[in-house]
Amino acid sequence: MKSFFSRIKYLLFILFLLDFLEINADNFSLENISDRNSQILIESNKQTSDLKNSIFYAEGEVIITNTNKEFIAKSKKAIFYKLTGKIKLTGNVEVLTSDLNKIKAGEILYYLKENKFEAISEKNQRVNTKFVFNENKIIN
Repeated sequence: MKSFFSRIKYLLFILFLLDFLEINADNFSLENISDRNSQILIESNKQTSDLKNSIFYAEGEVIITNTNKEFIAKSKKAIFYKLTGKIKLTGNVEVLTSDLNKIKAGEILYYLKENKFEAISEKNQRVNTKFVFNENKIIN
């Protein structure tokens, strides 16, 4: 009989715990996650991942965009260092921003946390950046 009551207590405790978890799950939304984290989409012909070192590789017609559509980057290869939040783009790299600015270089580093680019030239090629601006916005 004691065994029966101890099992009922155990069952009630589990039911209480499940009810508590359900309440917390109801307050959880995926929208909150996407607001806090910047997300990127990497498309390419080949992709591999080194799980041990948290490095992601993409090769062949690489296209990278972020969820806010602030830029589109194209290159031959990309290496995403997940721990440092850095993406290294190599091979005829071209970045076009949403405000139509354009960067061309042999190598471009994109820093996710800072949302910034660093362009590095190849030996026989200089970095080429084209800025497009609206004169009315600058005056105001």
